[in-house]
Amino acid sequence: DISGWTFRDIGTDTAVVAANIVPSGDITGYTMTVRTSSLTVVNATSPASKNWMRGTTDVEVAGYTFTAGDAVDMLVQDVTLTSCYAADGITTVYCEDDTSNVAKDVALSVSLYDGATKLAGPKSINSSTGAVEFTDIGWTVAKGTTKTMMVKATLNSALPAGVTGYVGISLGIL
Repeated sequence: DISGWTFRDIGTDTAVVAANIVPSGDITGYTMTVRTSSLTVVNATSPASKNWMRGTTDVEVAGYTFTAGDAVDMLVQDVTLTSCYAADGITTVYCEDDTSNVAKDVALSVSLYDGATKLAGPKSINSSTGAVEFTDIGWTVAKGTTKTMMVKATLNSALPAGVTGYVGISLGIL
């Protein structure tokens, strides 16, 4: 309702009577639904825990399932992984920037894949932070769909100093 309002014509600087304003009543438009974008990331069921030989390339060390909501396509630009390490029955797991985290000595490089398509990499684990940062990936998860991103590593052919048996590493999204 615009009764009681005062209007001016900016061209002539004169008052305009409310009855001359078109439309003079309430306007009804189409019903609109507003949706919020969303992206959910969870651990994928694959890869399962496996044993690998030293020096192996393209070892699937982690998988993540990305599910986009039904509002819009989601663009994944940056992914940062953090590393953890354990070896030879050691009950302590060393993560991120702990000086005992030698995951960088186990995995020489890390890459991201969508199926057989390489999205980013290879990159090295940062020796100071224990992280692997991927930028400007440009990976799209279409609205209402689910895609899996695999983390693959190239393993060193030599074990870290003082390790004689098995080595376990994990790379997780921050």
